[in-house]
Amino acid sequence: MWNHAESMVDPVTKALGQWPQFAGEEMNNLIAYASAAAPAMPPRESQMRGSAERGWQVFQRKCIECHSVRGEGGNVGPELGPEHDLPVSEAQFASVLWNHAPAMLRKVHEKGGSMPLLEGDEVADLQTFLASLRYFEPTGSAFVGERVFTERGCAHCHGPEAEGTKTGPRLRSGPEAFTTVSFAAALWKHGPRMIDRAEESGVQWPVLQASDIGDLVSFLNNPTH
Repeated sequence: MWNHAESMVDPVTKALGQWPQFAGEEMNNLIAYASAAAPAMPPRESQMRGSAERGWQVFQRKCIECHSVRGEGGNVGPELGPEHDLPVSEAQFASVLWNHAPAMLRKVHEKGGSMPLLEGDEVADLQTFLASLRYFEPTGSAFVGERVFTERGCAHCHGPEAEGTKTGPRLRSGPEAFTTVSFAAALWKHGPRMIDRAEESGVQWPVLQASDIGDLVSFLNNPTH
């Protein structure tokens, strides 16, 4: 639906007199109707979600020129960060893309561009990335995060500005912005080695509060000056 919107807007609008809008469960019902004759997908496969990390890459390649997250990006379209309400379900997300297609297409043409194509799992990845920001990643303060980073003991291994030391790597303003998902994944992946180094250095293992996460993520994503 997204990839063909550019060729559909004019003929559909001319035939129906307006661009149809989907609301409520209508997209779910349409998907069920269109899929009635299709073979059923295995339950595990049909429940698979996209990847927030891959979605962030898709957003940077195909969306950030027009949309921003946390003020970073274009201003042609609306901000899509945590403060912007977006649906979690795939069908509702599809409805949002469809309903706004004519307006998006008009703005893209005004800039002399064309709608970016989304391939393979990119739609699912993009939706999961945006959902991770809105529903799973609390907003935070980079200033508070800097204090938390020091008070929780993170600075001992990674430096006061998270610039990296001989004990721990640089964490600040890396090539990929942290989300709560990627932050948790990094802690899980490197946790065993971090515990060993903490014990070797005689450093007490830091205990994080739930409210710390958003502040830490904001601090680590904030560029150094």
